[in-house]
Amino acid sequence: MSSHRAYLDGTELRLSPKEHALPAFLTETERVDSLVIALRHKLGEALSIQAVRGVGFRLGVRSSRPLPTENDASPAGVH
Repeated sequence: MSSHRAYLDGTELRLSPKEHALPAFLTETERVDSLVIALRHKLGEALSIQAVRGVGFRLGVRSSRPLPTENDASPAGVH
């Protein structure tokens, strides 16, 4: 059985290459979202990360405050 086949209730589905790749893409997108959230937390108020549809991300300066350091306290559960 090829790894490029998809089945629903035992019936093979005819999927385009993009349709077949969608679950992997969504999983990767969730990982990117998690990493961006973590990075936003670490950057604090000094920098911003904006999602730009169809392009990627834009990094911008919000203020002249210094970036947080590893010695700064972080909220519980966030590393």
